[in-house]
Amino acid sequence: QRWPMWLIPAALSASATTTRPLVATPRVGRARPAACSADVDEAKFRHNRRSVDRLQLAVLVSVPAAWGTFAPAVKLANAASPVPFPAVLFSAGQYVVASSLLLAATALVPPAAPASPAPTPPPRFAWAAGAELGGYLFIGNLLQVSGLATVPADRGSFLVQTTTLMVPLLQALSQGGLGSVSAKTWTACALAFVGVLCMSASDGGGGGGLSIAFGPGDVLVLSSAVLYSLHVLRLSALAPAVPPLRLAVAKAGAETVYAALAVCALMTALPNSPPAIEVARFVEALGTMGDGAKATLAASAAWCGAVTVAYTIWAQSFGQSSGMSATQANLIYTTQPLWSVLFAALLVSEVPTSSEALGGAVIAAALWLAASDEAAQAGSALAEDEASKAV
Repeated sequence: QRWPMWLIPAALSASATTTRPLVATPRVGRARPAACSADVDEAKFRHNRRSVDRLQLAVLVSVPAAWGTFAPAVKLANAASPVPFPAVLFSAGQYVVASSLLLAATALVPPAAPASPAPTPPPRFAWAAGAELGGYLFIGNLLQVSGLATVPADRGSFLVQTTTLMVPLLQALSQGGLGSVSAKTWTACALAFVGVLCMSASDGGGGGGLSIAFGPGDVLVLSSAVLYSLHVLRLSALAPAVPPLRLAVAKAGAETVYAALAVCALMTALPNSPPAIEVARFVEALGTMGDGAKATLAASAAWCGAVTVAYTIWAQSFGQSSGMSATQANLIYTTQPLWSVLFAALLVSEVPTSSEALGGAVIAAALWLAASDEAAQAGSALAEDEASKAV
C-alpha cells in the first residue's frame, strides 16, 4: 500500500517522540512500518553523496587548469628579472606562500563533519602522510628541474606525462595484476599518452619530432615521473583517511621544510655549484631592480604559491578522497597540456600548433572513454547493491 507524502514528516516527528515500534498510524488500514524513516534517510544520504561526488570531480578537474597557469607565470617572472630567477628560490617562495595560506585557512574554516563514521586518525598520521606525499613531489621537482637543464622543454613535457601509463601500471602491480585495471581504462591511458606525444611533437623545421636518443637528463625527468606517479597512487590511498585541509597543511609544510633545508645545504655545503652561484647573483641584482620588476616577481611567486601549490594540494586531497582510483584521477591530470596551451595563448599570445590541436582532441577522446567506463562501473556496482538489498 502506498502512503501519501504528508505522512512522512509526521512519521519522522513521531519516531523522535515515542517509543512505540510503529512510526505513524494511517486513518484507515495497516500501520506503516518503522523502516520508512530508514528508507528516507538512505535516499537523502545517496542524494547528498552524489552531490559531494560531483563537487569532488569538479574540484579535481580544476587542478590541471590551475597547473596550466604555472608556465605563463614563470615566463612573466623571468622576463621581469635582469638575471635568471633561481628555481630553488622560486620553489621555496611558493611553498612559504602555500603553507601560510593553508595555515590561515585552518584557523578561519571550521572543521568539516566526518564523511564516514570511521574514527579520524591522530594528527601524527596526517603529518606522516604529508611528509611522504610532500617528499615525492619535492624530490620529483628537483629531478625534473635538474633534467630540464639538458633536455628541451617539449621533450621534458612528454617525458613527465609518461605518468599517464605509469600510474595504471603501478596500480595494477599493487593490486595483483594487469587485469585489475579494465580494458577500457588501459585504452584510455594509451590514447592520452598518444595525445601527449602529439602535443609534444614539433611542427618546426630540422626534422621536427622528438629525438629517440636518451641521456642523463632524460633519466632524471623519467625518474621524476615515477615519483609523481607514486604520489598520485599513494594519495588515493591516504586521502580518504585524512581531512583534506589537514592533509594539505601537512604536505605543504613538509615541502617548505624540504625547500629550506635544500637552500641551506646548497649555500653552505655547495657554495661554488651553479645553482648556488645563480642564487648569489640574483640576491645581488635584487637590490638594483626597479619596483615594477620586484612587483612582478612577487606577484608571480604569490600566484604560483596560492593557486598552483596551495589550492591544488587541497584540491587533490579533496577530490581523491572520494575513493576515485589513481588511474582515473591521473587521466584528469593529463589535461594539463591543454590548459597550458590555452593560457599561453591568452596571456603570452602563443598560437597553438596543428599538432597541439590534434593532441588535445585525442586527450579529450581518452577522457570520454574513461568517463564512460567509470559510469558503467558505477552503474554495475549500484545494481549489485540494489540486488543484494532486495534479497
